[in-house]
Amino acid sequence: MSSIKRFKPGYKTKLILLSVVLLILIILYMLIRNKEHSVYFSPSDDLSVRIIELISNADLTIKVAMYNLKNERVVKSLIDARRRGVEVSIIFDEKKITEDVYSSMKNNGINLNVIYESKMHNKFAIFDKLHVVTGSFNWKEGVASEYDNIIIIKNKKVVTQYLNEFNNLEIHSEPM
Repeated sequence: MSSIKRFKPGYKTKLILLSVVLLILIILYMLIRNKEHSVYFSPSDDLSVRIIELISNADLTIKVAMYNLKNERVVKSLIDARRRGVEVSIIFDEKKITEDVYSSMKNNGINLNVIYESKMHNKFAIFDKLHVVTGSFNWKEGVASEYDNIIIIKNKKVVTQYLNEFNNLEIHSEPM
């Protein structure tokens, strides 16, 4: 017979191991659940696709303050969201809105406002009061090769700040 004793874990050892495994699972869950932001850069990422994903996943509201919105795929996604019953509101800069973009969105029930008093250079959107997307990216055609960025933020305090700013812009804008 061998003189080496076999280790037989006792109650305390099993409890400690179970506690460690449970703690690791809790930490992993919290890391996955609390992912608060994602960052994307063009030209390596197609930023329009990221925006369209957010639009497609919205259930209740989309609020956009966009300096330059002329991307046909994004406009189509916004119209599709409105047709699904999502409330869509957009604030533009007066110099960057075009008749074709304006008409197609207005005719499909999207709320449009314009800032006339000064340049509205914001580039952000709020989705379902849960996510904010912001960055240097203008939602227009022909920018896939430009160096731009967006950050998608899921943080209640940050979302509230952007909602407040959107409401402030709305006060200083006029409906179209």
